Amino acid sequence: GEVQFNNDADWEAWFKSYGNFIVHYAALAEENGVELFCIGVELTAPATYKGELWDKYVISEVRKVFTGPITYAANWNEEYQNITFWDKLDYAGLDAYFPLSDKERPALDDIREGWKKYMPEIEAWQKKINKPVVLTEVGYKSSSGAAKTPWEHQLGREVDLQLQSDCYTAMLEAFWDKPWFYGMYWWYWGTNDRMGGSTDRGFNIQNKPASEIVKLWYSKTK
Repeated sequence: GEVQFNNDADWEAWFKSYGNFIVHYAALAEENGVELFCIGVELTAPATYKGELWDKYVISEVRKVFTGPITYAANWNEEYQNITFWDKLDYAGLDAYFPLSDKERPALDDIREGWKKYMPEIEAWQKKINKPVVLTEVGYKSSSGAAKTPWEHQLGREVDLQLQSDCYTAMLEAFWDKPWFYGMYWWYWGTNDRMGGSTDRGFNIQNKPASEIVKLWYSKTK
């Protein structure tokens, strides 16, 4: 996200190179029947400083080889509201690691209050761009500090399965019924079904109470 250049020629060269790189994978996605393709992730400086070059070198070129819908995964901080090419995409992607509480081990109601701070901003942004929103990445550790710095991969000192579960509950409550909300990609679900468990402090929810929260919400019929 910190890619940066001092002149237009270098920016153009970077975008040409990045376009070639991403089109290669877009073609592979098309060949393999991938349903949705993401053209970039948290490239904050290129996405906010040089938005006009995304369509020229990336979006238009990806469209030539991939027939499915495309999105971009923007970071939650200053990036997502300052992107100018959302109108060229099918979905607006948001990596939603918003800090929800200053407490190391907040209660569920504290986390709910945290979302009340951000949801008006997110809804105003969505109304402005008029695109369905996908949370392209979101998740919480099962350890202290999970709601304070959810983007941080350094694990908290203490296991807190309830905090992880509460973070998932508050997230689903905040977004589930929004008509513009089209789903989320969780960080993360591992390939080994024995991962996680009661002593694990990481992001996965396997064999933890948070998995039951997801199961409950995803089994809703309305």
